[in-house]
Amino acid sequence: HIFKLIAKKILTLLAPVNKEGLMFLINCIGLNHMYRFISDYDFYEGSISLEIPDKIAFFPGAFDPFSLSHKEIVKEIEILGFEIYLAVDEFSWSKRTQPHLFRRNIINISIADELNVYLYPEDLPVNIANPDDLKVLRENFSFSEVYIVVGSDVILNASAYQKNKGKNSIHTFSHIVFDRRTLHAADEKEKMIQEAIKEIRGETIKLNLTPCYEEISSSQIRGNIDENRDISRIIDPLAQKYIYENSLFQKEPQYK
Repeated sequence: HIFKLIAKKILTLLAPVNKEGLMFLINCIGLNHMYRFISDYDFYEGSISLEIPDKIAFFPGAFDPFSLSHKEIVKEIEILGFEIYLAVDEFSWSKRTQPHLFRRNIINISIADELNVYLYPEDLPVNIANPDDLKVLRENFSFSEVYIVVGSDVILNASAYQKNKGKNSIHTFSHIVFDRRTLHAADEKEKMIQEAIKEIRGETIKLNLTPCYEEISSSQIRGNIDENRDISRIIDPLAQKYIYENSLFQKEPQYK
């Protein structure tokens, strides 16, 4: 039972393999023990079969960085019975994000204790505005229903939702929409969001963040880092250590 819970998580954390240092030998020993367990179980008890989830939550974003706000969203979705895949944007000219690998590493550190949360493979890029990419996404999870996870502001402003409906367009997917209560101050904007949600053909699940999480932002994190403050209340403590060790998210000038 324990192996079934952790098998997929271990598999996704294996790559990339660093062949230098003591950690490589430790990993080899651990994999050897797992291989022996699988071989013995297969011989004496039969094959190990992993259950295919009925519902997949596909959560795209820059995650610059992955904060406790993102983690809270992931936990809420996990409670609903979803298996979650986080797709990290390769880059963003407008947001001036940190390098892709740094952001992926921060996510790996932050979700290590969440068994049903994984990073989506970086060699399978998905542009939610491209129906061909979305078709491939569906085919990759052919035995499950795929839900797209977005913020309500994304549905209102992203170009993918402004396009006409078509086969495999973003409108044909079920959605999990997390709403920031700060938007409720403008009734007109709230009505626009509701109208945009009506254009979605699939099921729509709405989630609300608690006030202590919905105010967390990248600019807040950068400001605290510049002032050398503790950010363990807005980001995973181990991720905080990684950020400070690599001097990330500082407000130095950036040139493209």
